[in-house]
Amino acid sequence: MKTPLLITVLRRGLLLMVLAGLLCGLAARAQTPQYMTYQGYLTDQNGTPLATNGPANYSVAFRIWSQPTGTSGLLYGELQTVTVNNGYFSVLLGQGTTYNPGTPDPQPPLSTVFTTNTGVAPGRYVELTVKGINGGQDVTLLPRLQLIASPYAFLAAGANALVDGLSGANVISSSGNNVSVSGAVSATSFTGNSLSVSGAITANSFAGNGSGLTSLNAADLTGQVPAASLSGVALLASGNVFNEPQTINTSPNLAQAGLRLIAGAGNTSRATRLDFLNVPGSSSVPQWTMINDYNQTGVNDLRFVNDSEKSQMTLLQNGNVGIGTTTPGATLTIQQSIQRSEALRLSGTEYYAGNSDTQGISFLVGVNRTNNRQLWFADSSQVTSPNSSNAVIRITPNGSTIDSVGTDGNTLQPLHLGDNTALTLLPNGNVGIGTTSPSEAGLEVDSYVEHNVVVTSIPISIWAAEYVYGLAFESTSDERIKNIKGKSDSAADLKTLLGIKITDFTYKDTLANGNRPQKKVVAQQVEQVYPQAVSQNIDVVPDIYTNATLKDGWVQLATDLKVGDRVKLIGGKEKGIHEVLEVREGAFRTDFKPATDKVFVYGREVKDLRAVDYEAISMLNVSATQELAKRLETVEARQANIAELEQKSARVDALEQEVGDLKKLVAQLAAESKNAKLAAKSAGSVHAAAEGRQPITTASLGK
Repeated sequence: MKTPLLITVLRRGLLLMVLAGLLCGLAARAQTPQYMTYQGYLTDQNGTPLATNGPANYSVAFRIWSQPTGTSGLLYGELQTVTVNNGYFSVLLGQGTTYNPGTPDPQPPLSTVFTTNTGVAPGRYVELTVKGINGGQDVTLLPRLQLIASPYAFLAAGANALVDGLSGANVISSSGNNVSVSGAVSATSFTGNSLSVSGAITANSFAGNGSGLTSLNAADLTGQVPAASLSGVALLASGNVFNEPQTINTSPNLAQAGLRLIAGAGNTSRATRLDFLNVPGSSSVPQWTMINDYNQTGVNDLRFVNDSEKSQMTLLQNGNVGIGTTTPGATLTIQQSIQRSEALRLSGTEYYAGNSDTQGISFLVGVNRTNNRQLWFADSSQVTSPNSSNAVIRITPNGSTIDSVGTDGNTLQPLHLGDNTALTLLPNGNVGIGTTSPSEAGLEVDSYVEHNVVVTSIPISIWAAEYVYGLAFESTSDERIKNIKGKSDSAADLKTLLGIKITDFTYKDTLANGNRPQKKVVAQQVEQVYPQAVSQNIDVVPDIYTNATLKDGWVQLATDLKVGDRVKLIGGKEKGIHEVLEVREGAFRTDFKPATDKVFVYGREVKDLRAVDYEAISMLNVSATQELAKRLETVEARQANIAELEQKSARVDALEQEVGDLKKLVAQLAAESKNAKLAAKSAGSVHAAAEGRQPITTASLGK
C-alpha cells in the first residue's frame, strides 16, 4: 500500500507531489546515524511526472522550520542533487551541503532539530525548493509539510528522559553492573555496591557505613562524632567549640614547628590570636603573632607582633596599613623611630647591569628639619652617616623645592638633570646646559644642535619661539678667529642698503606674536638684494590658521594639502606636526588623536622658511654709513672752500668799493685842484701882468 500523496500547486504553475517523509530513529543514542529518509513524487503543472524519459538530476533545497508559515523558526537547511525517475525521488536528509540563499542556513546534527529540554515533541515542518525548474527560476513548495512520527517511533518518548533535551548528551549511562549519572540524582534510597555520580546526590537514607565517602562538607555533618575518629581531620565548619588553645604541630624534621590558635574568650588582654611557633608545644614563645582587636576596644584592627610583643605592622578595617605605627592615617603609613633610618628601600636585580645585591635606592625623611619636612632619595650605601659630599636628592614640599644636598643635611651639591652635562643647577643659582660647571654667567650653554637649513648647517645653542629680552647682547668678533679677506666696499654697501625696503606689517599668528604694527624687512625682498643675510629653514607657517572638527581621524576642512605634506595640528592639550596620510574632498586624514573632536589647523611645514640675519644688515648699515661719512667730509671740504672763496670775494668787493670811493675822491680832488689851479692861474696872470712875469703850468693829478 502506498503512502497518500500530498499535492500542492506551486508558484508559477509547477505541480509537486511529495510523499510523506519518514523519521528514522534520530539519536536516542549517540552512535545512531544522523540521517532521515525522505521520499517524494514530482509532476509538472499538467500532472505529468518529471523525468519520464529516464532519470534526471534536480538541485533541491530542503529546509526544516518550527513554524508552518513565515520567516522565523528556521532550524535546518541543506542543498542536495536529487535524482528523479518517472516523478519519484528518495533522499537521505543530513547528507547535503550548506544551503546559502544569501545567508547560510543552520545545519546542526539532525537529532538536535527534533529535541527540546522540555521532553515534549515539537512541531516540525519541511519545505522544498526546486532550483531552476521554471524557466530558470526557483520554485518553493507551499504549504510546508508537517513531519509526523511512525507508530513505533512513539517508543522514543520514553527514552527522552535518558538524554539532555537540548544537547542530546547522555544523562544516564551504564557499563556492566555500574551506572553513571552526569547530573544531580534525587531518590528515596540507594542500595547496591557501586554508584558513580558526578553531581550532587539527594536522598532520604544511605545503606552502608560510608567508609568510602570523600570530600565531605563538615558544615553538613550533624550529631556527635567521637574524638578518636577525628585523627587527621580538619574541621572547617563553624560551631565547633574549643575550650583550650589549639596547637598544630608540623613534622619533627621541619624547623617551623607549628601554629597555635588562641580564642579571645579565655584571655582578658587579647582577642583572637594566631601564633607562629619555632618550638612545638602550647607553652613556647611565638616568633610572630597575628592579633585581632589587640586592645579589645572593638576597633577590630589586625596587628603583626614580634617575639617582643611589639607591633610591627597594623591593618585597619578601612584598609589603611601602618608600618611602625598602630594608627595609620593614610593608605600606607611608614613611621621611623631612628634618625636617618631608611623608610623604604628598593633593591634587587638591576634592569641593565643585572646586579642583585641588597643595596638600592633609599627613601628617607630629612633629618633635623622639624618645621621644614623633607624627603630624600639616596643610594642606600651612602646614608649610614652624615657626610657633606654624599649627595642625595631632596624634595621640600613646604617650600616646593627640589635640590641636592649632602647627607649632613646642610651642604648643597650640584643637581644634575639627565646626563651630567644635560642640565646642571649649582647652589649659587648658576645653570649649565652642556656643562657641569657653569661659571661664566647665570646661564651657560655649551651645547648646540645642527639646525635644518637648506643651504648650510647652522649650530644653534638657543632657539626661542618668541622674543629674547635683555639689556644688551655681545658677540665674539676677535680677529684671531677670522680669515680676513679685505675691507668691505662701502660704496657698494651703500647701494645695497638703499635697495632694502622697510615694510609695515602685522603677524598672522596674533595669538603668539600679538597684533602690534611692525616696521621691519621682509626676507624675500632682502634676499633679492642681499642674499647672504637670508637663510632658509624647516618650520611651520600659519597659512591655514583656522578651527576644524575631527571625525574618525579625518580633519573636516577643505585645503590644498597633499598626501605627504606635514601640517601642525593643535588639540585641547595636544599639538604636533603630522604627515597627511589621505586627502578627500573637504577633508584630510593624519594620525593625530587628540582627546576631543576639536582641532586647530595651524599650517603646513615648509622647507624654505626664510630668516634674516639682522646683524648682517646692521653691519651693512655701518659700512654704508661710513661711505656716507666720507662723502659728507668731501662735501664739507667743498663747502669750506666755497666759504673761503666767498670771504675772499667779499674782500674783493670791499676793495673794489674802496677803489671806487678813492677814484671818486681822486676825481673830486682833481677837480678841486684843477679849479684851484685855474683860479691861481687866473690870479697869477693878473699879478704877472701887473709885474710883467710868465704864468707857471702844473701837471694833472689824475694821470
